[in-house]
Amino acid sequence: MTRKMLMPLFAGALLTLLCALPGPAHAQTLIEALRDQGYSQIKILKQTFSRINFEACQDGVRYLVKMRAVGTVRSKTKIGECRRAISEQRATRILRDRGFRRIELQAVERGFAGRACRQGERFEVFVNRFGDMRRPQAIGPCRRPALSIEQVRRKLRDEGYNRITFTDKELPRYVAEACRNERRLELTLSRRGEIRDRRRIGRCAPPIDPRDIARVLRDKGFGRIKVIDNELPRYVAEACRRGDRMEIVLNRYGEIRNEREIGKCRRPINPDQISKILRDRGYNRVQVVDDRLPRYVAEACRDDDRIEVALNRFGGIVDELRIGGCAPALSPRQFLKVLRDRGYSRIRYRGQDGSDYLVRACFKTKRYRARFSQYGEVVVRRPAGPCVTPSLDTLAERFRNRGVERLSFFVEGCRNGVRYRTRIDAFGDPVDRKRIGKCN
Repeated sequence: MTRKMLMPLFAGALLTLLCALPGPAHAQTLIEALRDQGYSQIKILKQTFSRINFEACQDGVRYLVKMRAVGTVRSKTKIGECRRAISEQRATRILRDRGFRRIELQAVERGFAGRACRQGERFEVFVNRFGDMRRPQAIGPCRRPALSIEQVRRKLRDEGYNRITFTDKELPRYVAEACRNERRLELTLSRRGEIRDRRRIGRCAPPIDPRDIARVLRDKGFGRIKVIDNELPRYVAEACRRGDRMEIVLNRYGEIRNEREIGKCRRPINPDQISKILRDRGYNRVQVVDDRLPRYVAEACRDDDRIEVALNRFGGIVDELRIGGCAPALSPRQFLKVLRDRGYSRIRYRGQDGSDYLVRACFKTKRYRARFSQYGEVVVRRPAGPCVTPSLDTLAERFRNRGVERLSFFVEGCRNGVRYRTRIDAFGDPVDRKRIGKCN
């Protein structure tokens, strides 16, 4: 075969070979495959019929990647370092520069992934740690986020509504009741706070007079009300409810906007508690002068002063007046004299417990076990039965019931300066007598 005959054949084979070489579209396909494997900053170094060599970065390391034309990696060799990793804020700026808004990102293994909106579409987006963005995937339309309850409330106020109460806070829509121009309306609102429907449900009361604050709170179940601030834009009061002392903030219409517990409320006291209340506050020698409401009056000592004290129904001191001086503490002898002067009889002195005196004594027809302060005031007084002397037969029976046998009773007394002890029987008749000393 001559040369002229071979030339057309050789040209055709060369054309077939050139057509089979990988083209730009195929190279781009391989680049996308590398990006899916976490590579970035990809650059083609050499391309032949059967292989393509790339330079690319992965996890901060720069590699020489040799690939076969069919897309498999023949080898990967480290050749250096790549650019520094970016922050989440930088990744957000990259997405904003590409037109994305309402960006929500979170850190993942190889960078930052999340969702963002662009031109009314919502996309899944990914930016690797070096700032390279993978192709975004559309996932649906982008809707504006719903407003919060407080945002909708502010929007309604801007439109002239007041006294706004939400009756349904669950999306996809809100329902509220509000006043405007003294009309009470039920409003159905969209997730963005636009009014979709309105229905009149009644009338709205006008603003209250500050003088009616106490009445408004009493109607709501409060008591012992004290108005702290009666100047707008809001009213402040303190009041009691179920034993708690509350600070209450009301709007101009008398509606409670805020309340907080600031303490406990005292209950009305019993007049028997007056002495203890005053002693707990540092008074002594308390004497109740008037135990009838609307206020209690007592006299008591504090330091060296005698003071008249007025208390309200809850035990709070509302007035004090000095009326004289107070005597010092009583000695045991003076204390017993004070008891006798007060009408106590048959007093049995049992000593002291701290500064208090302990006695058993009769008052009128009853016997008491009592504790008195060193100033002669009653601390505790408990009944101990009738004040009647039992007969010898009764005493004997009591002791027999306790298992005592062969009982004898003794009486001691003085006669002509001599002290005797006389044994008597159950009928009070003397059995024998014994001299035991002199009488002082």
